[in-house]
Amino acid sequence: MNRLPPVLAGIVLMLTRVLSAPGETAAVTPPQVDVVIERMVERSRVGFGDNNGLRHTWRRFTVVEDLDSKGRVEKRRTKEHEVVGRGSVQEARLVRVDGREVPEKELRRESERERENRSKYAQRGGRKGNLVLDEALIRRFRYQWLSNAVVDGRTNHVLVFTPVPGQDTGKIADRIIGQLAGRIWVDEQTFEVSRIEAQSSKRMTFGGFLGELSRLSFEIERRPLPGSVWVNTRLESQIEARALFDRFATRMEVVQKGFEATGDAGNPAASEASR
Repeated sequence: MNRLPPVLAGIVLMLTRVLSAPGETAAVTPPQVDVVIERMVERSRVGFGDNNGLRHTWRRFTVVEDLDSKGRVEKRRTKEHEVVGRGSVQEARLVRVDGREVPEKELRRESERERENRSKYAQRGGRKGNLVLDEALIRRFRYQWLSNAVVDGRTNHVLVFTPVPGQDTGKIADRIIGQLAGRIWVDEQTFEVSRIEAQSSKRMTFGGFLGELSRLSFEIERRPLPGSVWVNTRLESQIEARALFDRFATRMEVVQKGFEATGDAGNPAASEASR
């Protein structure tokens, strides 16, 4: 099975950096949707800046599965990264491939391949390789309040979202974003996003007949760490596509855990793990 083309591989890598299932239904209290969205925008401007000057370290576990036409797994690959994050800047170091420690030369080769995929996506997609939930992205969609739900003991607003038409610049990232629809869970206290479920609404072609994205769907789960910092803890996505005459389907799951806050050099802070 061929590897993902650089553009689609870049989309997968983008999703891992975006950006718990809902529990019982909470008491229904419909809010003004415009107010919820504006509070989300305000919160997005704070972002990771509200971290008391701390860095965070954690582990990222990625599983990628190639599927046949019946959805059965043909090939399975795993990677483990050590990640250091501060604000919106993250540095990930590959440490294991398929559960084994590999020679430094092979690790460098895999890391370089990841960087090349991110770079190619950034050049073709018109973004910097990240899908950041900022004001521009939030306003790309229309929202409708659906219900309240409880996530990890916290009340959330559940909103349905659909793309605002006329925002397509022709760039790959904008074309894909312009076809996404789904549901978003917004924490009632902080107005942080705790969960996203999204899927593409129609097929998209790239480069004329050269490529086609038949389906893109993903789920993202987020939760707060001590100190009010919210982090992505799980991503599951599935892509069905065609490159020339080769059709393929890929499922990916990314789990991030073992978060630990650490102080800057010369200004140590007590570490506090959340696993």
